[in-house]
Amino acid sequence: LFFALCLMCTPLLTSTQAYKILFFHDSGTRSHLNFYFPLIEELLDRGHTVTGAFYASANIKHANYTEVVTRDVAKEFMKMVSRLYMEESSSSKNGLFNPRIIMKFMHIIPEYLDNMVELYKTADIQRILNKKYDVLISASPSAGFMAEMLDAPIILLSPPGPMSLYTEIVGNRFYPSLYPTIGVNFNNPELFSQRLSNLVHSYGVSFIMRVYNYAFESRLRTAFNYSGPSITDACSQRAQLLLSNSHFITHDPQPFLENVIHVGGLHI
Repeated sequence: LFFALCLMCTPLLTSTQAYKILFFHDSGTRSHLNFYFPLIEELLDRGHTVTGAFYASANIKHANYTEVVTRDVAKEFMKMVSRLYMEESSSSKNGLFNPRIIMKFMHIIPEYLDNMVELYKTADIQRILNKKYDVLISASPSAGFMAEMLDAPIILLSPPGPMSLYTEIVGNRFYPSLYPTIGVNFNNPELFSQRLSNLVHSYGVSFIMRVYNYAFESRLRTAFNYSGPSITDACSQRAQLLLSNSHFITHDPQPFLENVIHVGGLHI
């Protein structure tokens, strides 16, 4: 009788497998982190072991959660940019196109990149790099480097919504004649002038990111004797999914592959 009851109850049982998950975001605004924290809480509720490395605390208390609060390099950088603009723009009618601002800004960027590399040298980050994780979840441009060092797959996050910088990494094509690029002042490129501007913006954003990744990557290669693929290639090779902070109420539909999952409003 006991054996028969066990067989009857077997379908009611569910099996679970806990994973070790690393959330990592090295630089950005506090609003970016709002997209991470609900995911962490849900994964902890499901029995997974989670480590978070951010520049601001998630204020999550859980036995399976370990947190590392890093230096807020982006905040320091923005203070320098703000101070520079306030000091120089008052004497010019050209605003950000003031040649003196541009020249000084070009001297600040290398300092920012050097500070980012120093962040990776800290004892806390080094301890993370010496551990094993089943997956890395990140919206950071340097996620490819972290994944290579950890030999882990990546789940990408896109806090602003379906940005082409993220969607293209997981194999989706971006159409600048149909959908806006980050930084433009229109929702849909309907006019020819808007489509042309959108195309130029898309190339400009892509160029800036390539320059940034190359400059940051060269510093990482020197500092850590890194000989793996480029940051972009590593991210493309290891990225499995993209969780996009988008919803059909707030974003127009786009033809994405099934590896783009819309989870807009998750942080509300």
